[in-house]
Amino acid sequence: ETIGSNCFQGCSKLSAISVPPRITVIDAYTFYYCSELAQVNLPEGLIKIANSAFEDCASLRAIDVPETVTSIGDEAFDRSGLESFVFPPKIEAVSNYIFNECSNLASVELSPVTKKIGNSAFKKCTSLTSIKLPDTVNYIEQAAFRESGLTSFTLPPLVTQIPNSILFGCASLTDFVMHDDVTSIGESILEGTAVTSFILPPKVTAISSFMLRGCAKLVDLQLHDNVKSISESGFQKCESLESFT
Repeated sequence: ETIGSNCFQGCSKLSAISVPPRITVIDAYTFYYCSELAQVNLPEGLIKIANSAFEDCASLRAIDVPETVTSIGDEAFDRSGLESFVFPPKIEAVSNYIFNECSNLASVELSPVTKKIGNSAFKKCTSLTSIKLPDTVNYIEQAAFRESGLTSFTLPPLVTQIPNSILFGCASLTDFVMHDDVTSIGESILEGTAVTSFILPPKVTAISSFMLRGCAKLVDLQLHDNVKSISESGFQKCESLESFT
């Protein structure tokens, strides 16, 4: 059975709810903008949490999602008050904008079978300083961690294409680790970060636009002989750059 879409949308005084055990689907926008909702009990047997189900639930600090859940939709917890989140073990994709602007989110545990990180999934999660991506991840969409609080980031071994703005504006990011199998790097991937060094992977032949723009602490930059093009403003305002090879 399903709790229908928009069922409790805008119920601004609703502070707690226990979802009945027969419910298997929480539909889109079910608890959208329930600004006082602070306690949610979900039943074992729940399978799906749809798009924007808990979007703008600003008072929701924690939620235990049952292991039976196999699908969590786009923007499910967008702009919520969540401080931590553990994905159920069968979730393979982190949906688009799922935690967008969740400024309190400080801890995330991904499923061991995660394959995809969606567009802007952790955008502006300013309290999120670290995240461990399992080696199963093979695709990351643009702006996934844009303007988050990450201080370091290691690219999973199966990801060979780095999308636009993946870490744009992560002002506390000092350490960015790639592997040699990376074949392409999008625009603005590290723009405005605090990285101090950058080594271009050997299979990447183009420097994308704004790739390292505004990296004011960048001191060491290492390219290679296979580079065929350097696009506009790739290293603009890298004020501390001392070494370029």
